[in-house]
Amino acid sequence: MFRPTAFLLAISMVFLGLLSAVSAAAIPQENDIVALGQTFQALRQVKGHWDGADFNPDVDAPNGEKHQVMKKLYAVYGKPGVDSAEIVATMGPSDEIPDEILAQLRRRAPRVSPPANFKYIVYKWRGFHDYIWVPCQHEERQGPGQRVLRRLRVKAVAFLVSLASHIFAFPIYRFRLTRRLFPFFSSRNSDPSKQIVPLHFLCPSFP
Repeated sequence: MFRPTAFLLAISMVFLGLLSAVSAAAIPQENDIVALGQTFQALRQVKGHWDGADFNPDVDAPNGEKHQVMKKLYAVYGKPGVDSAEIVATMGPSDEIPDEILAQLRRRAPRVSPPANFKYIVYKWRGFHDYIWVPCQHEERQGPGQRVLRRLRVKAVAFLVSLASHIFAFPIYRFRLTRRLFPFFSSRNSDPSKQIVPLHFLCPSFP
């Protein structure tokens, strides 16, 4: 006997699986991250207009190579819970932060006392005209096994959030699917947009 509810549920799950696969494919893999970090560190040494040299499209132009590499790296590291040592290992040491820039960052920070190991990491794109910053906690260096477990946990959480966001986007059977698949969700935290920390870009040139 044909059951419309079961059929729609099956179709929804297949569609969600495809969307999750596409989302996962868009996330840079570990080898890609290493290559991006090497490219970024090489481009940091190239002088451009904001360093007193001639205009160089690779490092000065919007959507140039340096801009694109920085956006991809920020997609990986611009989220809470990332070890600062991991960022520095990939992107190199943070650029020195001028006092006026540090004051801006502190004004944008939440009005709470940061923990003792709280720090800012800043990387310039076009001098301090355009740059990215990451607030993070400095953590102890972890062994390979600990890093693998932590990355697996991060990937699992990212997958669940992605899956939940697709489910909540469905106007049909939204409540029914939510109650069946994620009974631990409540109305207070069911909106995925409220669970995602916005990107900390301080320049309109960055999306």
